[in-house]
Amino acid sequence: MLKTNNLTFCYKNNVANMLRFPDLDVKQGEHFLVLGNSGCGKTTFLHLTAGLLKPQNGNIIIGDTDLTNLSASKLDHFRGKNIGIIFQKPHFVRSLTVEENLYAAQYLGGVKQDKRRVEEVLGRLNIAHKLKASMFALSEGEKQRVSVAMALINRPKVVLADEPTASLDDENAREVANLLEHHSAEENATLIIVTHDNRLKAQFPQQLQLQPQTSDIRQ
Repeated sequence: MLKTNNLTFCYKNNVANMLRFPDLDVKQGEHFLVLGNSGCGKTTFLHLTAGLLKPQNGNIIIGDTDLTNLSASKLDHFRGKNIGIIFQKPHFVRSLTVEENLYAAQYLGGVKQDKRRVEEVLGRLNIAHKLKASMFALSEGEKQRVSVAMALINRPKVVLADEPTASLDDENAREVANLLEHHSAEENATLIIVTHDNRLKAQFPQQLQLQPQTSDIRQ
């Protein structure tokens, strides 16, 4: 479902500090943990697999589509329909309600506005009662659940999560990890979590350890 081959990337074309990433091969519906200390390039790797960054070399293949061969407009459309991203810092339009943010995610993914789907996803995450709520009125835990809802709303083939438990205590970290695992499984979505949180190791046995490859790797 998701494969990476011979990925390399450098910031500002600084080839002296080229990042080199190990290959990844994750099947449909599998859940995978990408581990590494802060600064080893985890976020860069996730942004590459999401098509948010373009590699200097190598390929990112989701299903039968090589992201590196897509134009910017086709990549945006493909990502909106096929990839759900949970950023380390939630990405919302804060002036919109929960419902409106999910409609916006459907629109950006080229998916017809579907109120039933919005209510279904929020119901699974136990926040259906927040449908009309302002983003400002939500707790941090509720915002995290809306992030999961936005990632799953268009039934993506791949869900990518960037340090989803980094700032959480043990109880909330378990809850978020369980939400991601459970709801990705319901959608049969491939789930990849990039993290330095060793608490997740026991829950996700399929793992890839990233090691620093250059003298100037950035998070």
